[in-house]
Amino acid sequence: MIDTEQRGVWVLTELGRDTSLSHEQAYDLFKAVREAFPRGQVSNRKEKTAQVAQDDDASAPDETTYFNQDDIQEQLVEALRSISDKGFEELCARLLRHISFENVNVTGQRGDQGVDGEGHLMINRFVRTKVMFQCKRYIGSVGPDKIRDFRGAIQGRAERGIFLTTGTFTKGARDEAARENAVAIELVDIDRLLDLMIEEELGVRETKALVIEPGFFDPYR
Repeated sequence: MIDTEQRGVWVLTELGRDTSLSHEQAYDLFKAVREAFPRGQVSNRKEKTAQVAQDDDASAPDETTYFNQDDIQEQLVEALRSISDKGFEELCARLLRHISFENVNVTGQRGDQGVDGEGHLMINRFVRTKVMFQCKRYIGSVGPDKIRDFRGAIQGRAERGIFLTTGTFTKGARDEAARENAVAIELVDIDRLLDLMIEEELGVRETKALVIEPGFFDPYR
């Protein structure tokens, strides 16, 4: 009685247009169809996705997730870890410019205690804060000692720091970054870095593709 032409759009079939159901009949039909689908335990992601689709109380899946996002993220990780240290610093500076930082410059030099760049973030139309950042192409985890060293390097020179890495941060590093009564340090690990690059379309771009649905034309033949 009903068919779908695209996600979220339902139409009456010819049978549906010719059928008249009372509210009770329609509700009974709905329950019969719903009960035809098993609601048992599921063990993998695909089964969980199917179960959510069957549950009338479930919210719609995340529309912002791309079907090939896992593959793209893997390729991004390989690309990020293959570029030079200087290239990673320049890329991080470009990312900060994309997310509204101003006067961003890469300043990394020998003897600069690990500070790779600086910039300003506008808090409002009258106030801006100075930020310094450090970029590390790591495969493993960044520990609290690196955060302490970075904070010491920017103490008295900036109001806030950003530590970007292609690795991850240990719990100790996160605790150190959030320590009270100290210069705040924002942490950007590989997962957050990938999200930002996809969101800002840095190194990736969204494309549209068309495919023919052979079965669509069968009723018209």
